[in-house]
Amino acid sequence: MRQLGEDVRNVLAFVPFCATEIVFFLIIFAK
Repeated sequence: MRQLGEDVRNVLAFVPFCATEIVFFLIIFAK
């Protein structure tokens, strides 16, 4: 159960990074 909590925290920390990468690429392609 504890491992699951750590996995969730890792995913929540990773999602904003992915969103930032996606926005970065969208800005590049928009130009």
